[in-house]
Amino acid sequence: MELPDVGKHCASAECRTLDFLPFVCPSCQKTFCRDHRLASQHACADWTRDSQLGQCQECLQFVQSPRAKNGLFAWSPTETLSRHQASACKEYIFSTTSTPKPSCALPNCTELKHKAVQPVICPECHQPFCLLHRHASDHQCPGLHKPDPKEERRRAAQEKLHKTMPNISKPTSPAKTARPKPSKKVQEMKMKMSAKPLHTVPLAARLYLYAVWEAREEPVYCSKDIRVGQLLDMLATRCGVTNDNHRLPDNDPKRLTLCKEDQVLDPAAVVHTVLENVDVVTLKRNASPA
Repeated sequence: MELPDVGKHCASAECRTLDFLPFVCPSCQKTFCRDHRLASQHACADWTRDSQLGQCQECLQFVQSPRAKNGLFAWSPTETLSRHQASACKEYIFSTTSTPKPSCALPNCTELKHKAVQPVICPECHQPFCLLHRHASDHQCPGLHKPDPKEERRRAAQEKLHKTMPNISKPTSPAKTARPKPSKKVQEMKMKMSAKPLHTVPLAARLYLYAVWEAREEPVYCSKDIRVGQLLDMLATRCGVTNDNHRLPDNDPKRLTLCKEDQVLDPAAVVHTVLENVDVVTLKRNASPA
């Protein structure tokens, strides 16, 4: 048997089933499985078979109607059971034994008072708890704050070693190294998946670039055989930037320029002679030539 200490066997001689959540008969105080939990199902010897006494199938408690002024029972057993269940199994409970019912060790918890279920003993603090508070984290168990024995032994060994050999420094964790920057080939492969076309270009003639305007950056591709001036016009259109270079003088502050690492590119130069794949080009207003 894998779990011999968990659960209890049904007290019925014909059953003896191992139940991990057994029920306790409120009359004979023996444990039974679900099929024999009612007093009538296990022929309880301590149960008085009074015609005015009923047993709730939800909480397993015996219920009895209160007596009226004339000394007779006020309600029938069926009505008493209905009123008992309507009160969340708290009213009209008939006491058959003087044995105190187990209670949850958590203050103000009444979960076990109205249910015939055995409490769960916490392995850390050894206190009884209901099913809702059985875990150590649910009842703020003091055992949660106990120091780890392995950590205590490790610390004690380090202190002893330091006293014996004081010149030995404490081990330090290795310094974190910065991640290496992805290679140009890897960046190019990633760009091909997300780059936007500036115009229709055959695959073999494409040049992949990062276009930057103010705080915006976007991967794009264009033909490597066009002029830098043409690339500037396409990028201005793509970024929604006003481009009046065709009517502005060279020294006008509103004139657009295309830069690579703060170096102004010659508008007449062919793109592939001044740029490579994965380069970053920036649109600027009248940047000074380097």
